[in-house]
Amino acid sequence: GLAFNDLINFKIISPILGLVCLIIISLIFKKHYLTDKN
Repeated sequence: GLAFNDLINFKIISPILGLVCLIIISLIFKKHYLTDKN
């Protein structure tokens, strides 16, 4: 049962971590882009 729960947690947490990483990267990119533009 523990392995099954870990698998479900991984399937749920993995996309969330990916989404968080994308948001952080896009925020950093926007910040650098705006500061370079100005």
